[in-house]
Amino acid sequence: MVSTSAWKIIQVFNNNVVLAENGSDRAVLLGRGLGFGRARGAAVQPDAVQEYFHPSAIQPPEQLARLIAELNPEIISLARELAETAEFMCDVTIPDSTVVAMADHIRFAIDRAAQGIYLPNPLRWEVSQFYPREFAFGHKALAHIKSTTRVSLPEEEAVSLALHVVNAQFAQNTRQDSMARTAQLTTLLTKVFDVVEAALPDQEIDRDSMTAARFITHLRFLLQRLIGREGKAHEAEKGLISLSSKVADEYPVSFSIAGKVIMMLQLELDTTCSEDEAVYLALHIARLMKSPR
Repeated sequence: MVSTSAWKIIQVFNNNVVLAENGSDRAVLLGRGLGFGRARGAAVQPDAVQEYFHPSAIQPPEQLARLIAELNPEIISLARELAETAEFMCDVTIPDSTVVAMADHIRFAIDRAAQGIYLPNPLRWEVSQFYPREFAFGHKALAHIKSTTRVSLPEEEAVSLALHVVNAQFAQNTRQDSMARTAQLTTLLTKVFDVVEAALPDQEIDRDSMTAARFITHLRFLLQRLIGREGKAHEAEKGLISLSSKVADEYPVSFSIAGKVIMMLQLELDTTCSEDEAVYLALHIARLMKSPR
């Protein structure tokens, strides 16, 4: 159990979310009224803390706090329950940053469902074949989300939720086995942003923003897949391929940038990207360009 006696507030993000420190340790604390009327340096009220979130080594704590402040506490609680289920089913440790990423994904998935927006996932075949435990978790998660929120999400969301667990496993294995792979991934992420920014000289992209963080999450999935593909077949998602012309017409700039990113990655990794992966990347770039945050 985490002691709250020595926690001091660094920054208040809203009435319920604060960034605090306890010696050299920093964490985002969540609790009803935790930040109300409080200022920097104030002691944390122990009985007000409901959740603790520790940032990852590559995520600024302020960024994590801003994201948590945007989320409904009930969705965060739901994501925490799902993370515990994933740990049991998939034998993996789910870090706090993944819990928050899952909560953020669930929020957007519920919003899309309310608007009737359906987006095929190009990784369904790969996830079902290469990550069966995580895929099973994704389906169990959909059932739990439905019972908790009364919202039925499309089966494709099971793939996305499974990938959050895969991403957590990759981070865990990287820490244990191969820091070189982390360096490679970080370098490629930087190069992708360089390509995007070079193609958008009149638009500033804040790499520390929430939108950039979400974009990076997708890129990690794509890069990990390409790095680890090693000749394995990828069955293209026909639903996304059928959207190729529509995406090119509606998002011509994003589609063009995606092509440049794909070309760079293929040269760097000596591999190939399928057409559905290029379409999916174009959609994420379009979101990165349109969102102010």
